[in-house]
Amino acid sequence: MRKTTKSTGTNFLKENKGALKISRTQDGAYQVAFNSPVTGRTSFAYGENFKRAYNKMVFLYNLKYAN
Repeated sequence: MRKTTKSTGTNFLKENKGALKISRTQDGAYQVAFNSPVTGRTSFAYGENFKRAYNKMVFLYNLKYAN
């Protein structure tokens, strides 16, 4: 996974006007899903812990919706 230098804290949620849904699979992996009813944009990712899943979700979101 590519390392990013931009902060991926709560600013991501505020800037993209959305919310997270966090769940765990039976084998212990985390799924982080983002949904924005305002913009209609979504993204999700899996990871071995919350931080990896969240950062991967932000990375994939930026790839999907790059200008």
